[in-house]
Amino acid sequence: MKLTKNILFVIFTMILSVFIFGCQNGNVNKTPTPSDEYEVSFVDDNNKVFKTLTVKANESLSSTYPEESKEMYEIIYYEYGKMVDSWYTDKSLTTKYDFSTLVNEDITLYPKYSIDKDKIFLENLYFELSKDKDYYIVTGTKYFEIYSINEMNGKLTRDENVESTFNIIIIPVLYNGLPIKEIKSLEVKQVITFNYADYEITNTYEGSTERSIYTIHAEFSQIETLGEELIEGFAPVYALLPSTLKTMGGSFQYCEYAVVKFPYGSTLEDMGGAFSGSHAVLIEIPDSVLYAFGAFTSVPLNSYVTFPENTTRENIPEGMFYEAIIETIEIPSSVKVIESQAFVHSQIQEIKFGSNSKLTSIKENAFDMASIDKITLPSTLVVPEYNIFENVEYIDELYFEGSLSIWKDYIEEHNLNNKIAHIYTKENGEFKLVE
Repeated sequence: MKLTKNILFVIFTMILSVFIFGCQNGNVNKTPTPSDEYEVSFVDDNNKVFKTLTVKANESLSSTYPEESKEMYEIIYYEYGKMVDSWYTDKSLTTKYDFSTLVNEDITLYPKYSIDKDKIFLENLYFELSKDKDYYIVTGTKYFEIYSINEMNGKLTRDENVESTFNIIIIPVLYNGLPIKEIKSLEVKQVITFNYADYEITNTYEGSTERSIYTIHAEFSQIETLGEELIEGFAPVYALLPSTLKTMGGSFQYCEYAVVKFPYGSTLEDMGGAFSGSHAVLIEIPDSVLYAFGAFTSVPLNSYVTFPENTTRENIPEGMFYEAIIETIEIPSSVKVIESQAFVHSQIQEIKFGSNSKLTSIKENAFDMASIDKITLPSTLVVPEYNIFENVEYIDELYFEGSLSIWKDYIEEHNLNNKIAHIYTKENGEFKLVE
């Protein structure tokens, strides 16, 4: 009996030890719960992690990051301008990874390159050294006309049905061991006719040509500056820009259509005049932007200009929406101040504020010469000592979330009824027209 008790004690101790060890070393036989999160890491050919994505348990990369999975991680890896055919779960590249696989553990993925296409990427750009010879500047591009050859009646003929143009501009992290920090120009300096079937260059000539589509992949680059009028007048333009970018100036002026994406953690500071004159723009304005005067001048109604969902921005900078013609702008709840001239000469159908707005101040001349169909000002706005609508061109409907008792003297003192067609204040939870 005593022996049996000792055996049971030993067995119990072993089970307890395994349980404790499992708790200390990461969930032995633990069933994932919806709150669990795992990391999927992408490495380069030096086994260095260059991107990590977080995925919840029992979800996949393709469901969590549908666009990125499709357009980036399944296709292109940018360090030296290499194209990835696919990703693998092992260094020996024997097990191909399926992006729709449910993730229930940390994963590291390794790239398998398409060597045939490397040459195109590596030869697609012109570079020059900076003055101090510590980084490279992109000064131009090559333009690839790609087609294939068919054999008909014993003769090789160009297949006109599959003719295409290689418009993807890849900005690698390094060139000759140095970072690339500036794109001065993307002007086409050389046109190359390329037989896709046999990977042969059949014709080359110097000189520029028009690009109908621009796709710029620079997310993993170290670009800090984009040149003025970089891709002026092109359409459409799709660009993935890096977190290192500080200044973009008027780089996307007069584009027919521009879709520009900034990564989480963007450090962009200056986007003054960036999209001036463009016919349509889709963009989220990074929180880091400090200067944006004329960024959206003449940008029209069919544009989509907004702020990140979880923005912490506390001001609308001076001149950000100068002469903008955007349909609707929603000011984030986190914004406390609208700076002077923020909406000068703008023609915006509606300016509204997020729920629980923290706005307290609108500076003088914020709406100078602006024409606005409708604007609703939150109750948090402190009654200013000056007339914020003094030089406004036109406002059809002005809504004060605050009551008439708060705004009555202000409305009368500055004769707002002479400038604004309809003024409303809030009484008992409903807006009422101020007679």
